[in-house]
Amino acid sequence: MRYVVPFLIGILIAYFLPQLTPFTIPIWWMCGAMGVLVLLLILFHHWKATKAFGYATTLFCVVLGTLAFELKYQSLSRSIGPTIHHLKGVVQDAPQRKTKTWATRIETDEGASILCYLNLTGNDGDTLDATSIPQIGDTLSVYTYYGLTMTAEALHHVADSHSEDDGFEYYRKYLFLHDVVATCYANKWSMKTGHPRGLMGIIRWLKAYSQQMRDVAMAQSDSEEMSIVMAMTIGDKSGVDKTMREQYARAGVSHILALSGFHLGIIYMILQFMLGAWVGKPRWQRIIRLVCILMVWCFVAITGAPPSLVRAAIMFSVLMLAEMVRRKIRMIDVLCVTGMVMLCVNPFLLFDVGFELSMMSMLGLLTLGQQLWGWWGNHRIRFGTKWLSFVSFTIDFIVGSAITTIVCSLFTLPLTTYYFGIVPLLSIFSNIIISGLAFFLMVFAVVWWMVCWLPQIQSMVSILLLFMAGMLNDVTAWISSMKWGVLEWQPNELGVILCYLLIGVVMKLLRPERNNVITK
Repeated sequence: MRYVVPFLIGILIAYFLPQLTPFTIPIWWMCGAMGVLVLLLILFHHWKATKAFGYATTLFCVVLGTLAFELKYQSLSRSIGPTIHHLKGVVQDAPQRKTKTWATRIETDEGASILCYLNLTGNDGDTLDATSIPQIGDTLSVYTYYGLTMTAEALHHVADSHSEDDGFEYYRKYLFLHDVVATCYANKWSMKTGHPRGLMGIIRWLKAYSQQMRDVAMAQSDSEEMSIVMAMTIGDKSGVDKTMREQYARAGVSHILALSGFHLGIIYMILQFMLGAWVGKPRWQRIIRLVCILMVWCFVAITGAPPSLVRAAIMFSVLMLAEMVRRKIRMIDVLCVTGMVMLCVNPFLLFDVGFELSMMSMLGLLTLGQQLWGWWGNHRIRFGTKWLSFVSFTIDFIVGSAITTIVCSLFTLPLTTYYFGIVPLLSIFSNIIISGLAFFLMVFAVVWWMVCWLPQIQSMVSILLLFMAGMLNDVTAWISSMKWGVLEWQPNELGVILCYLLIGVVMKLLRPERNNVITK
């Protein structure tokens, strides 16, 4: 934690104060000097140098975070020129139908990712059908009349008398933080069918398989209930309209629609039950765990690898491998290492909503959540008989759900108010109810996908699945319709920082005092 926080501060400095972090040679000299200082302190380490070593490593992590952000920013902003009118690249995503265009993302030979809007009428004036649009791995040549609209300008945009805000600054900032360097409208374009190999071939197969899963789901039903099932299983939220998103946000359960550790844990539990991970010799149990880890990462790849799910999969893999070698590890350390590695690979993940909510939820569960659960374990009533043990298990489940909801809601409250502008007052009540419904919905959904090759059985499971999804939507709509259940409030960046400082102070006050041991 002492290294992650300075690293995050460095990224935030580069993001909010770009004029103070120019990408110049002195930064490299500073990093080199800090590295030499760290090595010297390691070689000549004694009690007087301990504080100096801590200060040096803290400053080094700050510079490292700033440097990582600047490297990422410069590599994207300089990857392509804005005056280009002809582009040629490989299609990375399946085109999506818009009002007047097909939207797709291509990657050029220089590694630049560009969002292209293709004309629906094509080059001959006829309307395009689904068979004539490009697919993943095809080579696309795009001709633009107006050139490119660079998204990097929106990230560090400085308003002056010569710049005009066209209302798309936030959208371009969002695209740039997701590695899209420019957008363009294609007046004319040509396509060459490709047969990708290697990693691109695997990506195309995964995308095609995910599309087949969408087609199977939509063939059963195109209702709102099926859109919820698709969002919670394969990460496709395209069928979830704005009204439904607002209902889940007002009820304080919008995290149900975003794939995270909650969904991954249910899938892993089902895999263990199917493969019999609790029976057999220890060697067989290790093989089962390895198979589960492999299948979990296949699930991450099929869903498009959202940051929250990648974080959960990394922590899950580390935990399973530690259990296999019988090593005890601290989960808070695993969380910090996971976040540090993901941010070193892509510093822009720090500004992804899903990544932020996922990391803060896990941080709350591993800190304040463990304290509250330890307090409950010391004060709960223990029963002796089997029937009363079942009652005790039920009470523990309810209390555990309440603790999880309270902690996750508290640690994500500043972020949810900043992004959505609302404070769901009934989030604790709604999470306890809806989390139980979502658990059974996920179980039915996994069974439904497993029997998709048996139409008769799948149609029977579909009845239960759509019933559970409809109940989930009805309960969410009922909770969100309460006028006194939502408080409108949207703080700025400083308000979010002050809220988390207040949470830190509260945790410090709630932390139990350690008994001082006096040795003679």
